[in-house]
Amino acid sequence: MNNENTIPTRFTKAAETLLTKATRSDSSARKAAQAAYDQMHADGMLWTDFIPVGKEHDGNKSTANNELRLAIMAARLKGMGAKAIKLAGTPTKALSDSDKADKRTASIKLNKYVTDDRNAMRLRQDAAYKASKSTAKTKAPQTPNAPTEASSNNNTKIIELLTQANKKAQGEEAPTFDVVALTALLAKALQIVNTPVEPSH
Repeated sequence: MNNENTIPTRFTKAAETLLTKATRSDSSARKAAQAAYDQMHADGMLWTDFIPVGKEHDGNKSTANNELRLAIMAARLKGMGAKAIKLAGTPTKALSDSDKADKRTASIKLNKYVTDDRNAMRLRQDAAYKASKSTAKTKAPQTPNAPTEASSNNNTKIIELLTQANKKAQGEEAPTFDVVALTALLAKALQIVNTPVEPSH
C-alpha cells in the first residue's frame, strides 16, 4: 500500500535519471527509453503506476499516489528542457498567447510521454496485452471494399490513411520525431482533403 504523502521507493533515482535522459534524447531516444523501462521494471515499478491517480485503464486501477505521479511527470518534464519546466510552473493566466500555446503543446507532449511509458511497461508485465499487440502487428491487411463513387471513395481512403498515420505516430513507444508537429500537419492535411476544390472553367 502506498503512503499517501511520499514517492514509493520503487521509483528509484536511477530510473528517474534514465527517464529524463530518454526524454532529452533524439537519435538515441529508443535506446534510452528501453534502458529506463528495464530499470523501472527491475526496480519493481508497475505499469499501473503510470495510470493517473484514482483512474482505471482497461479495468486496471492506478497503483500511483499523487507524489509518484508528480515525480514521473517531473522526470519527463526535466528532459523536455528549461522552457517547458518554466511554462509548467507558471500560471496560464500570467502567460502571453504565444506562451499559452507553447504550454498547451508541452502539456500534450508530456502526457503522451507518460502514456507511452505506461504502454511500454505494460508490454513487459502483462503477457495478454503483449500477445494482443503481437497479434495486431502480424494480422493480414484487409482488402478494401470495391469503390462505388470514385472521387468520394478516394477521399475516404485518404482520410483513413491520414487517421491511421496519426494513430500510429501517437502510439510510438519512443518516437524519434516531433509527434505534436506531425499531428498538427496531419490535421491540416485532413482539413485540405475535406475542403472541396472549386472547379476551374
